[in-house]
Amino acid sequence: MAHGVKRRRNGFLEPRNYRYAIFSEGTVTEPAYFTGMKIAIEKNAAYRNMIYVKGTGRETQRVLEAARQWVSISHPRHCQVWCLYDKDEFPRDHFNNVLQSMDALNKGHTGIEYYAGWSNECFEYWLVLHFILYRSNNGREAYTEILNEQFQKLLHKKYSKEKSACLSLSESGYPLLYEDILKAGSPKNAIRNAEKQLDYLEKQYGKELLLHKPSEAVPATTVHKLVKELAGYLGKDEKKYFL
Repeated sequence: MAHGVKRRRNGFLEPRNYRYAIFSEGTVTEPAYFTGMKIAIEKNAAYRNMIYVKGTGRETQRVLEAARQWVSISHPRHCQVWCLYDKDEFPRDHFNNVLQSMDALNKGHTGIEYYAGWSNECFEYWLVLHFILYRSNNGREAYTEILNEQFQKLLHKKYSKEKSACLSLSESGYPLLYEDILKAGSPKNAIRNAEKQLDYLEKQYGKELLLHKPSEAVPATTVHKLVKELAGYLGKDEKKYFL
């Protein structure tokens, strides 16, 4: 849970202490997932326009640069800025240095807080965790195989990263990928699995690995931290799938 944010109490709405700006490397899967959460949360008028989602099509440090540019133009107040980026084939130092850059920015105490939701190797690992706890370092192709298997078994269709399969809205008004993941998988299990894998890597290699060399923590993701943060604003019907 991010600093300064109080969790929802029974019978009370989560206080709207922040605006959330989410910038992702990908332009399809990440925006589809978090636009789904945005729609679900902002059905409550108290949270209208609280979440901004932008797929940048950029990598690692450039995702942070896009976020900083938005901040300089939009001048938000009390805003959590989340950057979602993948290790992929990019140099290790490019991936690792984003955390150091964010630490430096957060020392400014400007009311803007930067957070990282990194995935090693890619965002699909976060999606895989909705179905199983996967610990093998077999590359992103393995994630796609697992998602295909689960989608075919549970939804009778293949997993696809095409815009039409992810960003198109369903009859209920949610991006298809988001709705498919909630139907077939479990965000609650994904959060638990992500936490278990990080705990496992920390015990194996030490906390410094996760703090300073996330490029060597594979497979792993911290996307769950953002999901857990936003889930506190969901209504009772949707929240049960996450927390």
